[in-house]
Amino acid sequence: MAVFEEKTPIEKGFDTHWQAIVAPHLESYKILYKQFSRIGYWATLAAIIIGVGAWFAWDNIFQYGSEDSKAIFALVILTLELGLLIGGWWKLYRLADDPLDLVMQAVEAHFSAYFAKDENTAFASLQAAHFRDEGLTTHGNIEISEHYAGAYRGCRIRFYTANHSTKDATTSRRTLEEKMTGRSESHMNYLIFSISVPFDFSGETRIETDKGAIRNKLRSVSSGFTQYKVPDKKFEKAFEVFTNDASGTEKLITPSFADSMLTVKSFYKKQKGGRLACQFKDKHFTMAVREGGHFTHVGTGHYAPSQIEGLARTLIKRFATILQLVDMLHGGKPAA
Repeated sequence: MAVFEEKTPIEKGFDTHWQAIVAPHLESYKILYKQFSRIGYWATLAAIIIGVGAWFAWDNIFQYGSEDSKAIFALVILTLELGLLIGGWWKLYRLADDPLDLVMQAVEAHFSAYFAKDENTAFASLQAAHFRDEGLTTHGNIEISEHYAGAYRGCRIRFYTANHSTKDATTSRRTLEEKMTGRSESHMNYLIFSISVPFDFSGETRIETDKGAIRNKLRSVSSGFTQYKVPDKKFEKAFEVFTNDASGTEKLITPSFADSMLTVKSFYKKQKGGRLACQFKDKHFTMAVREGGHFTHVGTGHYAPSQIEGLARTLIKRFATILQLVDMLHGGKPAA
C-alpha cells in the first residue's frame, strides 16, 4: 500500500490513519479514474467529430434550407453533443469527489485527541453574530457549518465555517469597507477559530488585515478604538492593530506573536484567503479568515489520484491552525 510521507511535525502519525482508511481504496480508485477518464476523452472526441461533420453539413446541405429544417438540425446536433459530453464524463464526475470523504475521516482521526465534530452550534452562532455586529466580518444572515470543539494545552478550542448571506444590499446595512469600495457581498464565508486565552489580559485588542492609511484611520474612527503601532515592519505592513488599552496590547503583541501571525497569514494567502480579523476580548482570542474556503473542502471538489496526497496535506494544515494558534498564545511559533 502507498505510504504517506510525513514531512512536517503536524503530519507525524498521520500515515497510520492513511494506511487504515485511505490507502486500501487508492488502487481501485486509480483504475476506475483511468477508465472513466478514457470514456470521457473518447466522448469528447466523438462530440468534436460530430461538430465538424455538422458544420460541413450546414454549409453544404442546410444553408439554403427552410428555417424550420435549420432549427431542427441545430437542435438535434446540440442535443447529441450535450448527451455525449454529459454521458461520457458523468461517471468520472460522480467518482472524483469520493476521496474527500475518506481523507476527511483520516484527518479527523488524526486530530481526535484534541477535537471532534460538535452538533451544538449555539455558542458559535452568537460569536459569529458578535463579530458581524462589530464590523469584523460582513453583514448578513449567518449559517454555521463544519463545527468542531475540544481542548488543547488547557485551552478550550472551537472552530467552524460561518456562511454569510443577504439579499439586502441597502446602504444602511453595508459595512464601512463596502461603502468605500462600492461593493456589497451577497455571499461570503469565513473560517473562524476561537480559543480561551491561557492568561489574563486587559481591554480589547483587534488585529485586522491592513487596508491602507486612509481606510485604517476611518476604521479607527468608526470603531472608537485607537490605532496601535507594532515595532515590526513586516507585521505593520500586513496588519493594523486597534485597541482601547495600549498597555494591555503591548503585552499581547510580542515579537513572537507578531512573527506567528505572519506565518498564519502566509498559509491562508496561499489558499486564496489571507484576509484576517482577530480579537482579544472576554478571555478569548478569535480569528476569522475571510474567503478561506471551507474546512472540509479543498479546490474544485474533484480529485485526480495524483492530487489526493496534496489534499490530505492541505486539510491537515488547515485543521492544525487551531492547535498552532494555541501554541502561539503560549509563546510558540506555528510550523511554516
